[in-house]
Amino acid sequence: MMSSNGNSYIIPVTSKNSDFVRIKENLQYTSGEFIYSSGRKECARVVFYEEKISETQRMIIFKDLDENNSNRKSFLKCMDENEKGYTMEKYNEVCEYWGVFAIETNVSSPAHEIYNDYKKRWSIETFNNYIKNDAHFNNLKIQDYYIQHGFDFIMLITGMLHSKLNEAVKNLGKSNISTFDILLKAGHMRMIKQDKIWKLCNTRKKDLELLEKINFVPDHQLTVN
Repeated sequence: MMSSNGNSYIIPVTSKNSDFVRIKENLQYTSGEFIYSSGRKECARVVFYEEKISETQRMIIFKDLDENNSNRKSFLKCMDENEKGYTMEKYNEVCEYWGVFAIETNVSSPAHEIYNDYKKRWSIETFNNYIKNDAHFNNLKIQDYYIQHGFDFIMLITGMLHSKLNEAVKNLGKSNISTFDILLKAGHMRMIKQDKIWKLCNTRKKDLELLEKINFVPDHQLTVN
């Protein structure tokens, strides 16, 4: 349907896609590799495997090796710090698939061009994924017109904060620190009310120092009149 009337498409597929599941059983990135540059200083080494799945369609599975290595370092660091949920069993289950995504397309362009074209809309995909899955906004059912506009404003502010945090983490220049790491460490902190004073508790010096490096210094107490 998407390729009817001469239409071309490049779409990501889910991990449950039957072709992806089949290919993944013996996946080797033997079709080639290239260096992807976003136009900034950052660049990444990408390997890929491609296979025809019909006369006009093919599937390309990409793996960003730099992103994969960065996520491995972050996960192992959390294991060393005894963070809850970080186990070697879980690591072995998922480590091969960090930085991996599969594309289905009927476009005949080389794989690196397909990758570049898809990456142009990456920020949109990332934001939508964050809104639907991490922020859980997809669970809300809204029909009222004014509530919908209020919700749109909340989504806008959330996206701006998320973008600022991503930029701050990039500016750290540390490949072993991700946005997820920052949120995880900040999430451990709690504000507890004692009489009329809210006090910041459950803090670790190294976490506070890390937050300070991205120009965020939390208040240690607030007085409520």
